[in-house]
Amino acid sequence: ASAPGDTLIVQAGAYPDASLVFNIPLTVLPSGTNGSPIQFLGTIQVTGAGASSFQRAYFGTNVQTTGSTVSFFDSYFNGPVTANGGKLTMKRTILNANSPLTLTNNAALEALRMTNYTTVSATTIAGSGTPFLVVQSSFSNMVVLSGYKVWLGYNTFTSLIPSPQSNLRETNCDSVLIGNK
Repeated sequence: ASAPGDTLIVQAGAYPDASLVFNIPLTVLPSGTNGSPIQFLGTIQVTGAGASSFQRAYFGTNVQTTGSTVSFFDSYFNGPVTANGGKLTMKRTILNANSPLTLTNNAALEALRMTNYTTVSATTIAGSGTPFLVVQSSFSNMVVLSGYKVWLGYNTFTSLIPSPQSNLRETNCDSVLIGNK
């Protein structure tokens, strides 16, 4: 019953639905001011054009976006996150060890203060100019990029598994790296 651009105020708590599909652009917010998150325990799919936003949400399993512009603020992911085209924005988010982030089909990424405990894999067409922009974030596993226009500023790359190799691997990328550890 929602119209594109509506804001959904959702009661904080757990929602165990097997699968939820958001096929119009919406803003999804938890009710109240106590900081309790919305807990989506089933698969979440965001499809179609337009911009959607989720704030203070916990995602228990898969999150999939297709051709969408989707923003996540103050959110936690406990399952794989996949963006197929479109743009993904992540601010003050945590992706735990079960939550690989995969970008395909020219999906762009902008992230600020993202904590990532798992692998990031992003592939786009070389020379496409698709942005991969991450600032003040932490990566504890491999970041493998191919074809992106990369801007990484003031991030920390550490390894949970001792390895003589770098956590950042780039192929056919145009990159600006500033103040990273």
